[in-house]
Amino acid sequence: MYENTNARELATRVVMMPRDTNGQGNIFGGVILSHIDLAGAVVARLACGRRRTKRIVTRAMDSVEFSKPVLVNDILTCYGTITFIGHTSIGVHVDVEVDRAGIIIPVTDADVVYVAVNSRGKPTPVGCKGSCGSLAGSSSGGRRRKARSAQSAVQQRLIESPAYCSFGGERVLALKKVMMPFETNGMGNIFGGVLLSHMDQAGAYVARRACASKFIERCVTAAMDKVEFKQPVLVNDVLSCWGTVTRIGKTSISVHVEVEADRAGSIIPVTSADLVFVALDRRGKPAPVTCSADSSCHDRPSQDPCAS
Repeated sequence: MYENTNARELATRVVMMPRDTNGQGNIFGGVILSHIDLAGAVVARLACGRRRTKRIVTRAMDSVEFSKPVLVNDILTCYGTITFIGHTSIGVHVDVEVDRAGIIIPVTDADVVYVAVNSRGKPTPVGCKGSCGSLAGSSSGGRRRKARSAQSAVQQRLIESPAYCSFGGERVLALKKVMMPFETNGMGNIFGGVLLSHMDQAGAYVARRACASKFIERCVTAAMDKVEFKQPVLVNDVLSCWGTVTRIGKTSISVHVEVEADRAGSIIPVTSADLVFVALDRRGKPAPVTCSADSSCHDRPSQDPCAS
């Protein structure tokens, strides 16, 4: 349950795929809107403390202006901040940004209002664990300016910090999304192949971020070890994939990926795997992985692959 209603929560993080594009080759605006809605719902659900709150439904979303296009292979990240908590409704400000080869690009933001409903679909008191009622900031404009100010500070810190190899050996949240009904198998659980694809995307994201060479276009999967699913994943679970760089070779990067599901506040370990990726240049040829212009991290230990 949500204790700090002023916190900026990382709600979802996904890789944009060709199936999400419109006729111009950019990511379709409706796809981004759906991620905004899902991200806001994740944060709003965290603010609900009563067990009878079975789900959150969208009530309203204000105007959304897209400042930049989103492209295939961009890492779309949605952050949510609670703006108010009413008797049965919750307001969430959602910021959207993309990571494009290490460059953080703001895309859009929106204020979304959700209503908590019970098992009969009727509005029910939110029952937040923290303080209920309107939060500080009387106007929507004031809340938005405050959220944008926080967003700018985070983005500036990301820009000033090294874009690559900044988290070698650290556990990184590479993917976070809500599981949907179309991803289920015949048993009603999330299909194992869907989980494998998310693990692959998460590992590739971590591997690509560990590449310092500007000549590297992408990382492709070379190997994945045995995967054993400990627990099933269900619809509406919030799936998180965490990645850790374990080895950096001449042209390859090994990543350990751990998967867990957030089910109504309970964190459930699902599976883990070790993946190996190969860095490719723009011609599709293996390219050396370097940490800086004057040093190499080939075969460095996992604790600090950028150590000199």
